[in-house]
Amino acid sequence: MKGAISMFTRKRILSILLVAILLLAAVPVMTYASNPTSEAEAYEPPPTTRYTNISSIIPSVSISSGTATCTNTIIGNPGTTKIVATHTLQRKPSGGSYSDYKPWPANTVNGSYLSFSETCSVTSGYTYRLKCVAEVTKNGVVETVTVYSAEKAY
Repeated sequence: MKGAISMFTRKRILSILLVAILLLAAVPVMTYASNPTSEAEAYEPPPTTRYTNISSIIPSVSISSGTATCTNTIIGNPGTTKIVATHTLQRKPSGGSYSDYKPWPANTVNGSYLSFSETCSVTSGYTYRLKCVAEVTKNGVVETVTVYSAEKAY
């Protein structure tokens, strides 16, 4: 009986030791995960903007040799019946604020897809962006959004 108790005691000690090792090994992992040590580890992507009637809206500006090419694609969600979009190229001087530079007439499409592409001359010393105000109708409900392209310095 004495040998059996000794075997039982050894198994119990070994089990307790294994549990303690596992607990100690998990503590550094939990601490590391809850306390990021660099900006890269702390980065969380921004939430995606969700629209009710719009699946995708992607305005952009590219500039080459004094000519800005402004494009945008608007895709409505299923059930979209009409898209009206007004596009304006805006510019700002260094340290200034944006003002309208080149407006275009509104584009209207009876459907769920609108494509926009225009060019205009630009001058150096400014930062440009494309502003789009879109009204998208789906199931009789109009959703109005204003979006901007990324900035392009020239």
